[in-house]
Amino acid sequence: METQESPPVGVPSTGLAQAVLWLCGACYLVLGLGLTPTAYFLFTLDPEIPDALAEPLGIGFAVVLFVVGVGIGGVNVAAAVGLRAGARWAWYLAMALGGLYLVSSCMPLGAVILWQCSQESTRRFFVD
Repeated sequence: METQESPPVGVPSTGLAQAVLWLCGACYLVLGLGLTPTAYFLFTLDPEIPDALAEPLGIGFAVVLFVVGVGIGGVNVAAAVGLRAGARWAWYLAMALGGLYLVSSCMPLGAVILWQCSQESTRRFFVD
């Protein structure tokens, strides 16, 4: 039976923040991958958009949604993986993502990330 690898010794528990970052990352990845064909077909099937513009607009919006969704999702996943490894950059990235989520409609998720990452033992481990 395969055992789950534990974080390096001395890394404080950031499991809840990691879970939230993984959840947000997965949602953004699904949205980025799922909305890409939807955006394309919405533009190409709309009878009010001229045929000469429908294809380029559909491709353009599909590419933007793909890049944004996969990019933001990748950043969330990278922060979660980095926190587990005990990387300093991941703590800063998690704090930034938590701050961004705190002022958006994802406020509870941002609050959880900030609460978990700003605990004294966690902050001291990553900053000092």
